Amino acid sequence: MFGLRVLPAGWMRVLVVTATVLVTLVIAMGDLASAWVLLVLPLAVVALVAYAEVLERTLDRDG
Repeated sequence: MFGLRVLPAGWMRVLVVTATVLVTLVIAMGDLASAWVLLVLPLAVVALVAYAEVLERTLDRDG
């Protein structure tokens, strides 16, 4: 779109998911959010990372 390409390495993806899980646990244990956040937030991050990988493969194949 703007010519910018962000291609995080595998370890960066693992770091994002791990940090999200840890932050989610802290939020839930501190009663700042309900317990369903324990499942929804990490799953949402995993889904977004997977979507980014599919989009990256699609753009690489077309370009």
